[in-house]
Amino acid sequence: MLEDQATEDMFRMIGAAEEERALSPFWRSVRNRLPWLVVNLATAVLAGFVITMFQSTIGQVVALAAFLLVIAGRAASPARKH
Repeated sequence: MLEDQATEDMFRMIGAAEEERALSPFWRSVRNRLPWLVVNLATAVLAGFVITMFQSTIGQVVALAAFLLVIAGRAASPARKH
């Protein structure tokens, strides 16, 4: 019982339905993940525009460039399937 609940919690944390497994049909996985991938793409494009607007500031304050890598890494994590 506890193991089933923990498994369900893990699936929920990574954005996978409980019935979604490694051998799930490809199109089902696409249908489940596509909305989140589109949101991720839209926010990445928005971030690109913001970075372009502040390009001179980022060039002056190099420490900001390190945060860009962290943000990009965090944004990509929902797209991965664990």
